Amino acid sequence: MTITAAELLIQTVHEWGVNVILGMPGDGINGIMDALRTRQQEIQFVQVRHEETAVPMRSTPESLACVSRHLGREVFTC
Repeated sequence: MTITAAELLIQTVHEWGVNVILGMPGDGINGIMDALRTRQQEIQFVQVRHEETAVPMRSTPESLACVSRHLGREVFTC
């Protein structure tokens, strides 16, 4: 079975312990979005309205704690 670069990326970040990814879908990452869709039981994708919104959600302990409480788990990447 052939694995795509996007599938390898999502597999790798999951192995690193990433459970949630914050971001915005777009034409440039359709492969990644498809790989996330096939692994939606393992990694949750949280769509933000603007890419600059994802960074503060991840960067401060207060924001991270708030998002973690909302999602019920720790957020690792955006």
